[in-house]
Amino acid sequence: MSVFVGAFPGALPTLIGAVAATEGFGTITFFAFLLFSIQFFWQFPHFWSLAWFNHDDYAKAGFMMLPSAGGRDDVSKFQILVYSLFLIPISLLPYVFHFVGWMTGIIVLVFGITLALQAYNFYRIPTIENAKKLFIVAIIYLPVVQLALMTKA
Repeated sequence: MSVFVGAFPGALPTLIGAVAATEGFGTITFFAFLLFSIQFFWQFPHFWSLAWFNHDDYAKAGFMMLPSAGGRDDVSKFQILVYSLFLIPISLLPYVFHFVGWMTGIIVLVFGITLALQAYNFYRIPTIENAKKLFIVAIIYLPVVQLALMTKA
């Protein structure tokens, strides 16, 4: 639950930046909301992969950061996969609504598929190493997708 709650303030900087960059300063546009949504959903596979390989340390401190009360279990790895898959259509919405061009659409799709494939690989073989690989892919995914969306190519 803490990750869900924390995803809201975690996505706010993207929303605030998009609002500040619009002509009608102070207006929350649909495009700004889409950027917020991408950032919001991205945080789940990103953080839960981190929580997977740091689970023991979090547990020692009394923090349960994975989505399942069972910790490193099938429910947690399934949710990581589901949120990774959700990112593909959510990230393509700016293209669907004609805020960006086809080149951005392709970049977003390729990086979305890359993240989803790594999440699937982690789902199949839920090792610490694969959780770390997913974490790295997620770190690369976000700035690439955000830059692509901001170029609007």
